[in-house]
Formats: sequence, structure tokens, C-alpha cells
Amino acid sequence: MAREDAAPFRKEFIPVKIDIDRMIGGKDVIGAYPKSEKQGIPWFVFLDAEGKELADSMGPQGNIGCPNSEEEIDAFLVNLKKASASLTADDFIAIKTSLMDHRTKK
Repeated sequence: MAREDAAPFRKEFIPVKIDIDRMIGGKDVIGAYPKSEKQGIPWFVFLDAEGKELADSMGPQGNIGCPNSEEEIDAFLVNLKKASASLTADDFIAIKTSLMDHRTKK
């Protein structure tokens, strides 16, 4: 979500990377989210300003931490809508377009 075409995402969300191997306290932070265990990397969670969990990277088929297929991207957008308070329909279209344009071919 650091790409310029993902700017709508950054209007509302602040991505924070937790490196459980290199950060002091990183394992404690991720330990607060037991659903993340054995889900692979990346795994993410959307939090509100008070730290309440709004949504995470779990989709119908498991972890969508790096959504690549159209189904994973759609599941990501569902979770993003759960967490979003202000993203517009145009923002969601821009985010989906960005993800679709940059997905890896399998």
C-alpha cells in the first residue's frame, strides 16, 4: 500500500509493520492476535484509534495477507469495508484497480 496509486488507502489507514524477529516486543504485539498463528506472512489486522480490532486478513479460503487472485482481492475489499469509516466507492475502485494491476501472474 506504499505505491502512489494506493493513496486512497492511506487517507484513512496508517500501515505499521511488526517484525516479530527483529523488533523488541514484536512477538508480544502479534501474540495479542492469536488468530495470526500459523497463518503465514504477511498477516494484518485493522484497528481503530483505541486499538479495537475491526477486521483482519482472514478471507473465506484463509489468510489473504497479500491478495493476489481476484477472489482474494474481493475478500480484502470486504474486510477493508468493515474497517473503513470514510473511504468512498471511488476509493474502493482505485484500491481494487491498484491491486489487480500489480498482482503476480501464477
